[in-house]
Amino acid sequence: MHTPFPSPEIFAAIPGQKRLGNALMVYDVVGFQTCSDRDNFRRYVAASLDGEPLHGDRMAAQGETTTASVFPIGIDATAFRKLAEAESSKGPILPDLGEGMKTIIGVDRLDYTKGLPERLRAFEQLLEEFPEHRGKVRLVQIAPPTREILPVYQEIREDVERLVGRINGRFGDLRWTPVTYIHHGVPQDILTRLYREAAVGLVTPLRDGMNLVAKEYIAAQAPQDPGVLVLSRFAGAAEQLREALLINPHDINEMARALDRALTMPRQERWARHNRLWQRIETYDLANWRDSFIQSFAESDTDPVKLFSKKLGAA
Repeated sequence: MHTPFPSPEIFAAIPGQKRLGNALMVYDVVGFQTCSDRDNFRRYVAASLDGEPLHGDRMAAQGETTTASVFPIGIDATAFRKLAEAESSKGPILPDLGEGMKTIIGVDRLDYTKGLPERLRAFEQLLEEFPEHRGKVRLVQIAPPTREILPVYQEIREDVERLVGRINGRFGDLRWTPVTYIHHGVPQDILTRLYREAAVGLVTPLRDGMNLVAKEYIAAQAPQDPGVLVLSRFAGAAEQLREALLINPHDINEMARALDRALTMPRQERWARHNRLWQRIETYDLANWRDSFIQSFAESDTDPVKLFSKKLGAA
């Protein structure tokens, strides 16, 4: 399950929640991105389905048993780093505005869960509270469209575009545009170059199952002079990426202070944090996610091919 699993109190409020809960118990394995999500599910099963824990990650309820485990999804970290190294040899992709100019990068679908208005307000607060950054930092926000026919997504786009215009009009000048806003997708090779050039990766969803942009940013960094990841503690990735600057995306002032800290962090601290982050995403990469999930079947002596065929009624 890529999306977060809610607390038992919230899940129990869903109409027909017991039918959904019973349906989840039919699966032999239910995977979650974080320990918190897995624990919420286990608490729900115990409280609402009269379930009970068995050995290890196994649990029983309503005459069914399932394995509820944590399988945090990763990226092909090594391949992504190699791509970033190869692309960086082509030189800078952003306009050269002087040696002192630093870049903050944000890459998100234009979705109300991603916290883009809050992020822009935090950047505005950075420029207001720390005037020494004016003319020396730029925010590049890439936000491809999604579900634009729905009114809520039209509203978020209007809000984001209004904030971008306000910040640029308030602080910008003929030489410096504080926010560069791109409302379409960017090819991966270009994206890796942007990640590598950015002094700060800004990943601040209000809630997210994992968020692989955070891991991509880490993988793209130059090991000896890396940037700093500012990460929402409500992203699933925060459970693994503890050396990032973890923030509350609802707290504009906290985000602004974290951005200031990231932009002024000494190189030695940046290196130490990045080194630990890299070791973790390299260890828990995409192959580890795949293998650990398949291993859960081997431990239960279940053939996943036969199992899935039977579940789908094909056998």
